[in-house]
Amino acid sequence: MVQLPSDPDLFELGGFLNFSSNFFPPPMKVARRPLYGFVVPGCILILLILGKIGMQQAGPVSPPTSSKPKVAEQIELTTNDQSSDSNRNAESPQGVAAENNVAMLEATVLPLISQATTPRAHYSAILEAETEGSIPFPSFEALTGVVSMSHQHPDGTLVKTFDFPDFPGTTGYLEKSPQGIITGHIVTKGQREAIQFSSPDAISDVKTEKLPIDHLMCARIDPKQILGGLAMAIEEAPESEQQPAEAASSSIPLLESNPDATNVIYLDFDGETVSGSSWNQYNDGKPIVAEPFGNTSLIPAIWEIVVQDYNIFDVNVTTDRSVFDNTPTSQRCMAIFTPSKSWYGNSGGVAYTSSFGSSSNYMCWVFNTDRDGASQAATHEVGHQMGLNHDGDNNSAYYSGHTHSSGTSWAPIMGLGYNRNMVQFSKGEYKNANEKQDDLAVIARDLSYRADDFSSTVANSVTHETSETGTTDIIGMIGRSNDVDIFRFPTSKTGTFRFQVERTSSYSNLDLSLTLADQNGQYVAGSAPTNSFNASLTASNLPPGEYFLYVTNSGLGTADTGYTTYGSTGEYHLTGTHPTAGEATTPTGLTATDGTSTEHVKVTWNASANAVGYELYRAAYNSTLSASKIADLTGTEYLDTSASANRTYYFFVRSYNFLGESDLSGSESGFRVSPAEAPDSLSASDGQSSLYTNINWSSGAYAAGYYVYRNTIQSTSGATLLGYIDGDTTYRDDSAFANFTYYYFVQAVNDASTADYSPIDSGFRKAGLSTPTGVTASQGTIEGTVALQWNSVSGAGHYSIYRGTSANIHSALEIAETMTNSYFDDSAAFNTAYYYFIVAEGSSGDSSPSNGVIGMAGSRTPGDDAYEANDRIGAAYSLSEVEGWWLSNFRGQGILADPDWFSIPAPAEAGRVDILLEVTGGSSEIDLTIHDQSGAEITTVSTSGGILPYQFHYPTAGETYFLHLSSQDGSKLRYNLLWRFIGENEEGGRIDLTIGDTLTRQFGTFLQDPYGRRQKLREKVKRPKKIRAFSISRNEGTEKSNVRSYGTGGNRFFKVRYFNTHAGAKSNVTAAMKSSRSGNALSPFQSALLEVKIKPKRRALTRKRKFIPQMSSHIPGVSNSSDTATIFIKAKGKRKRRR
Repeated sequence: MVQLPSDPDLFELGGFLNFSSNFFPPPMKVARRPLYGFVVPGCILILLILGKIGMQQAGPVSPPTSSKPKVAEQIELTTNDQSSDSNRNAESPQGVAAENNVAMLEATVLPLISQATTPRAHYSAILEAETEGSIPFPSFEALTGVVSMSHQHPDGTLVKTFDFPDFPGTTGYLEKSPQGIITGHIVTKGQREAIQFSSPDAISDVKTEKLPIDHLMCARIDPKQILGGLAMAIEEAPESEQQPAEAASSSIPLLESNPDATNVIYLDFDGETVSGSSWNQYNDGKPIVAEPFGNTSLIPAIWEIVVQDYNIFDVNVTTDRSVFDNTPTSQRCMAIFTPSKSWYGNSGGVAYTSSFGSSSNYMCWVFNTDRDGASQAATHEVGHQMGLNHDGDNNSAYYSGHTHSSGTSWAPIMGLGYNRNMVQFSKGEYKNANEKQDDLAVIARDLSYRADDFSSTVANSVTHETSETGTTDIIGMIGRSNDVDIFRFPTSKTGTFRFQVERTSSYSNLDLSLTLADQNGQYVAGSAPTNSFNASLTASNLPPGEYFLYVTNSGLGTADTGYTTYGSTGEYHLTGTHPTAGEATTPTGLTATDGTSTEHVKVTWNASANAVGYELYRAAYNSTLSASKIADLTGTEYLDTSASANRTYYFFVRSYNFLGESDLSGSESGFRVSPAEAPDSLSASDGQSSLYTNINWSSGAYAAGYYVYRNTIQSTSGATLLGYIDGDTTYRDDSAFANFTYYYFVQAVNDASTADYSPIDSGFRKAGLSTPTGVTASQGTIEGTVALQWNSVSGAGHYSIYRGTSANIHSALEIAETMTNSYFDDSAAFNTAYYYFIVAEGSSGDSSPSNGVIGMAGSRTPGDDAYEANDRIGAAYSLSEVEGWWLSNFRGQGILADPDWFSIPAPAEAGRVDILLEVTGGSSEIDLTIHDQSGAEITTVSTSGGILPYQFHYPTAGETYFLHLSSQDGSKLRYNLLWRFIGENEEGGRIDLTIGDTLTRQFGTFLQDPYGRRQKLREKVKRPKKIRAFSISRNEGTEKSNVRSYGTGGNRFFKVRYFNTHAGAKSNVTAAMKSSRSGNALSPFQSALLEVKIKPKRRALTRKRKFIPQMSSHIPGVSNSSDTATIFIKAKGKRKRRR
């Protein structure tokens, strides 16, 4: 027996040290685990650096299927405290040599690491080599190991252990899985750091890294040395309680907690021989022969404690070796209970983390031999196998718990739980917790939770009335931290409810609570005592109604003073008495569906008073004598899927409870139908009538009616639904445009199904009238209105007007009918271009639609971008020349968030496109990108305000080109966009500010100021020559512009007259107009003409130069707006003949 150490540090940093049971007072609460002694924290988990090898093959050494290594942190090495303690060295198999070797390892092995990664071939060669002698280790400058064990498992896993003669107490381990994954480590007894080898897959090189020893080995960190494994309980079981190995082995009780589970935790009490594992490196590579546990009388209690810790998971905790052997490798682990510990040292238990399902290291070790030490170590070490870490606090790696003011004490399973009333899994909610790992969630990755046994909602709560006296007896499970089991108790009389709920085991982790509520969810009674883990309640004189009992888990105080509901899980036993319901009554409101489904007949009825359940009957005739029961259920709805299709059935229902059953209800008929089938033929007429197209099709089996569709292409996609025909197989389409070919098909339906489409056939109706011609539409010249006009059609009774946003008539909508050959559309959005089509209609039929013309309503008020839909090339707005030399003008706003696309259909002859882009409202850059018909970019030009003129020579006539306007840094930029196609044969055509106009030499001199400012015409004037000059101001903007035009010129030798033509009226320019520089208010695209006539006087014989200046246009209140008007001067000279 080990002497009780006097060093107080050992209480914080040591291992599981058991003291006499009389060292502590008896627990104040019913003991979960009435322990004989106290344990000091010290079991620092083993990191499974070898990886979890999961296999589906049964047997203790089945081939692995997966690897799940836990990656260690990269840390800087620290200097160990090398002081010694002979008393502790005597307890540890590492001894003084191990302690002294700490410095040796730091001074030699760790600095010998020469590379972080090593080609995997080097380690594969070591593992596959047949030699058992000295082998140089890769990744080190000079490190030689001697093979102490070489083993190959049946599944192909290769394992070797090594000693390092130059470093006493240093051992190594390497493993290669059948998948080629290489893992391993090097450790030195007493050393705080270790070396780990790992490859993430079968092709990557092997990584070498340093990590803390307590991330690798189960070690008790003492200030003066490292102690191996979980400390043994100080007091062993008395010899009188121990049994010979042979007797123990032959009398192991075979226990199973959940035989139907897919996973297994095997508690091995009958001895084991272990070879080919990492554990063998601590036994010089030799097999480890573990003696049986010994005292078989303790096994049922140890088994039950472990069961209670894991019973919410899908796992069978068993002592039967055959169950373990018949479970796939990836779904099992083993805990070996044995007093044989000389190969490892005075440890109470040890495990690798995440070793559940490993093919070579599937076992953990329990060396404690008393009931409490063994069960505590088993639960703790199996937790490591599932991947759990230790629970500690700021002062200790193992938190030993705390005691509530009620006297109930608590500790975490992965901390130190000896002598505590309640020991649970934790997620680090207590004060100063240093580990926040969600224990239950981590375990569930390997084991998964068991299915919930009772509903957590009122709607799905279970009704329990087990006798005429109203007694309840239920076994249930709180399987989650937030699990609630709800039970429904209907009653038809006043009475008392009494319930008790208890844990099914004194070792349970569960603390219980009861709550009773009425049918409105109002609290009636409850119980969650602080001095007991069980609960009971009584509620007297409750009136008739529906009541709900909530069974939940409970906490105690706070996480710092008691515990939360997190780890409060386990099995419970609910018993009680309650008032009974009255006799079952016959259900009313029975209904059954008639042909609304192809799968079932839906039968429903009203809930009956006092009913616990219902029996549903069905008959082929309206008689209960031939009826048979088809369902027994608790709800009031049933889907009868066994009824034959197209056959009427009769249904009856009755209710029942524990007192008996009601009479059968009256009958209700119902049936289900077969799915409708598609017609196998369809035809449409081709020009047989000017009034309609006739469509006929064959009947579809089980069809109640047909949907008739029409499309402009031979496809069912995007078709127009014309109507529904009830039972008939013919349809006349009088809404199709004349002389257009359409494609028709139908779809058969009934109340329960929709069939596939019928075959498709084309058809058309001939035109009854001539197509309207001469269609025109105004282009923004009328405020808020588009004016339409066309030539009258003989025989037309009226005309239908269609409007759309593309040249496709089939996307246009009819907006009006008129008896005349004109129409004013005042519903058009301003600054939006529409396509208009006219159809003449009369008694002899309709005409074909006219060609589409573009119209635009004039602006009412300034607005946002009129083309919000043209944000992608597929939605580009299509425009072409619409009126004379002026083509198009568009304004956009907010272009940063709204890129705009426009498409330009090129004429049939090759030529060029003149483009003018005017940017206002900011100086940010706007980009104009030109794309070809396929969408490929041709070129990009940019401007930062002002006017950007650009000429683009298109190589292919008749194709469509795309303009893309975008900005990367501009917000709410406004733009005007104009363009025109100019044929290559047009002479003298030029761009600049006169876009859209062609000036040839016959007009005389052309002058242009690119900045739109003062422009001057300078001519030499001879007697008797007479000069006429024309100054034209044209507003190319989208807003009204005030244009000031005037002329100056000396009249000493010349006679000068000025005329101003505006809005079709010509007038003299008076002196007052010159001095005031009055202007003309020009609407968009309107022009004003200043004409100057210069005639030499008779005595003016000297040649003189005269200047005719003109001012630009200007929009009041808008800076830099002079470029919104086109300004140019045309001069034409004419020689006067002598008389």
